[in-house]
Amino acid sequence: RPLPNWMDMFSKQLKRLSDITLRLMNFSRNASEEVTTEPIDVNKAIEDIVMMVQHEFQGNGIEIDQRLAQDLPSVGGNANYLQQVFLNLLINARDAMPKGGTIGVSTSLTGFHVCVKISDTGQGIEKDLLEKIFKPFFSTKGEKGTGLGLAICSKIIAQHKGEIRVESEVGKGTTFTIFLPVWRAPQ
Repeated sequence: RPLPNWMDMFSKQLKRLSDITLRLMNFSRNASEEVTTEPIDVNKAIEDIVMMVQHEFQGNGIEIDQRLAQDLPSVGGNANYLQQVFLNLLINARDAMPKGGTIGVSTSLTGFHVCVKISDTGQGIEKDLLEKIFKPFFSTKGEKGTGLGLAICSKIIAQHKGEIRVESEVGKGTTFTIFLPVWRAPQ
């Protein structure tokens, strides 16, 4: 049989390692690092990320069902950081559904917070693992995971003075809920 393409394998592993290194460096930066704050349209931030991944996800038999509330107030923060969180949660949802399924993405207003829910119809996460998933280097993906994705998400949401929660049922799926404070212009 033909020899594997070593250069191709090597460059893939190198890219993976450099991604891990970059994530580590980002993660290890001081947690109190100030996030430049500007008003952000959460719906637009989500739509941009969904547009980026939609084609690839559909190729994997995954439908993205968006239910975004109209006339949402802005939240304060950094759009790139928030998009990193949304992208990470979408990728995790995809990985939880190797045979395909549906990812639900919704937004709503809850009191003084914009609420973002990202849910999947994947295999779910066992109860005893749920409390560990935001810890650095904890992964349910075995060799494939770095265990940094959700730790970084949690850190970014904390920097935005928000909150991220998870609910999951084995065999049914997982839902991540993010609460972000409504933007108030600095006085």
